[in-house]
Amino acid sequence: LETGYDILFFWVARMIMLGLEHMGEIPFGTVYLHGLVKAGTVKMSKSLGNVVSPVEFIEDYGADALRYALVHGIAMGADSQLSQNKLDHARNFANKLWNISRFVLKQVDEHPEAFKGHAADERPQPKSESARWILSRTDAAVAEATRLIDGYLFGEYLVALEAFIWGELADIYVELAKPSLRGADAVEAVRTLVYVLDRVLRLLHPSMPFITETIAVQLWKRAGKSDDARSLVVSPWPKAGERDLALEERFGAFIDVVRAIRNVRQEGGVDPSGRVKVSLAGETAAVRDLLAQIAELTHSEVTLGKGEGTATVVRAIEIRLVAERDEAEERARLERDLDEARQMLQRSRDLLAKPGFADKAPTDVVAKEKAKLQEREGRVRLLEAELKKPRA
Repeated sequence: LETGYDILFFWVARMIMLGLEHMGEIPFGTVYLHGLVKAGTVKMSKSLGNVVSPVEFIEDYGADALRYALVHGIAMGADSQLSQNKLDHARNFANKLWNISRFVLKQVDEHPEAFKGHAADERPQPKSESARWILSRTDAAVAEATRLIDGYLFGEYLVALEAFIWGELADIYVELAKPSLRGADAVEAVRTLVYVLDRVLRLLHPSMPFITETIAVQLWKRAGKSDDARSLVVSPWPKAGERDLALEERFGAFIDVVRAIRNVRQEGGVDPSGRVKVSLAGETAAVRDLLAQIAELTHSEVTLGKGEGTATVVRAIEIRLVAERDEAEERARLERDLDEARQMLQRSRDLLAKPGFADKAPTDVVAKEKAKLQEREGRVRLLEAELKKPRA
């Protein structure tokens, strides 16, 4: 049985007692008590007139995105609020899944030979390290999703799946596979993409049934499948295979370097289309053979060596980035960032100075706001110092 915790005694306990009295048995073995979706800090209630119809959100975002937003990241039994940010994030994730799928389906259409005698759900045996890495990470995702669903940790289940789909499949493997799709390893790459997508659709189906079913029908129509199930809802749940932990560790370092370079570029205001020079030093053994892939994923020229400037360090690897910048444009960017940082700082100061806030607000909320204040003060000082530096 699944129900809200607020009617535990009004409904659940009543049914158990009636079941024992009239049938001699408990009517259900497990009761899952979910939290409540609140309007602000108040329970939604018809009598209060603060109930929001889900139909309004479904028309704007779709049923799958609404379901995802309601569950994603929510702790078991915890109350929640449905915010615009949550709905936007859920819609963006659905769009990301749709775009990945369109890309994979396009590759299947361009390489029909890949599925002559080979089904979408048949695990490939690729030679490339990147393909073997994503298969190992897929097995990790299957194991984790299964563990979390079996433990009724539905909010964590979606967080884990999103991290894999968006952070590893979309951001890393799809980009690494593109050169292979244009070369001699195209069949291997297509089979790997299709197999991983097949696993993803099965894992995500309980939360996003409509979009996953739509994609699965198109995928199986092109690539086939090994069983007779015509729908995801009756298809076998994936089973995790044996992982290559050594390869995962090696690629973990590679991914951390890629993300660090992307972050440094973004924080430095580097034009996304502009190429930069990156130097790597320190313990680079794990990524020495992957410099070309790092360059491809970060739009950079990557070399080994100390380089100049301040280093960002990940896994004992020193990352230094040099980008050619227009000084006037750079100063204007810093001034915009400083103005925004000062506004955010003033908001924190105003909130903490508000009469009664420090005394009446929960202790953890006050502590978080004080931490924000310190962080924002630090950012303002950093930007002010950056603007004072002499420039060529």
